[in-house]
Amino acid sequence: MNLLSIELFCLVFEHGSVSEAARRAHLTQPAVTRHIRSLEAYYGVPLFERTESGLIPNAYGKRLYPYLKAIIADHERAREALKTLLSDGETMPILLGATRTIGEYALPHVIANALAYEARFVFDVYIDNTRSIVDRLKEHRLDVALLEGQVPPEEEADVEAIGFAEDELILVAHPAHPLVRAAAGGALPPAALADAVLIVREIGSGTRELVEQALMERLGGPRPKMIAFNATQAVKTAVEAGLGVAFLSEMSVATDIRAGRLVHLPVEGLVLTRPLYLAMARKRYRPPHVEAFVAWLMSRGAGAFLPRDITVRYGA
Repeated sequence: MNLLSIELFCLVFEHGSVSEAARRAHLTQPAVTRHIRSLEAYYGVPLFERTESGLIPNAYGKRLYPYLKAIIADHERAREALKTLLSDGETMPILLGATRTIGEYALPHVIANALAYEARFVFDVYIDNTRSIVDRLKEHRLDVALLEGQVPPEEEADVEAIGFAEDELILVAHPAHPLVRAAAGGALPPAALADAVLIVREIGSGTRELVEQALMERLGGPRPKMIAFNATQAVKTAVEAGLGVAFLSEMSVATDIRAGRLVHLPVEGLVLTRPLYLAMARKRYRPPHVEAFVAWLMSRGAGAFLPRDITVRYGA
């Protein structure tokens, strides 16, 4: 459960509509529905009656609403209180690290959202693989980092990693790929991938290991033919060039899907998710401005990755 789930519950409660809550939060309706179901799973009870005219809060939802609304109000008060921890003069930069997919595709949105929350934040960003990021945390050359993979077990004594969001790996293809026609707007059977060319990351990549394990479990036979690249952008470009299909982080292809350069192909019974981690050195002092950023990030969870409306930022 995170603050975004609570905010979406209150929006649905107040407007009686997932579509209206999605519109106001700039999310898709399925995303809102997932947050509501996550909240219901957390409390162990349904919170709404689902009717043809919309969602009606049940007794559990009505009892819960004032408490969750109070959490949002407390968060706003906490936000104002945290501002006082930041100096009125020049603020020291937050030394922020990220692994490659997060750094290249999501981190700019994280920073934009963080600056909308607190304009006095200053960031100095470093992007590299997990090994390099962990080393820099241990050497106190980074304050905090966002990782796609876990901290190696041998480093856990020095670096802590806290799961704060999830990322989904989705199958994408060029709009003219035969599998797009085969899916016809629906989900592909896993067997349809047996004859496909799969564009993957290099051996040793956590993304590749997750995909190969899932395909082995679902296909049960020979794995598809594979072409490997050592960079996510190269994998995307290969798919756009029609070389094959690929499982890629949703955050790395969202813009391409909206622009029509790639098509998302759901696969029956196959959902690939991985946790995203907030990593910090265990024995390093974190100054107030770093603590403020960490508190904000943990409260937002996956909401920190959502693109902001640029017209709002520039007052258009």
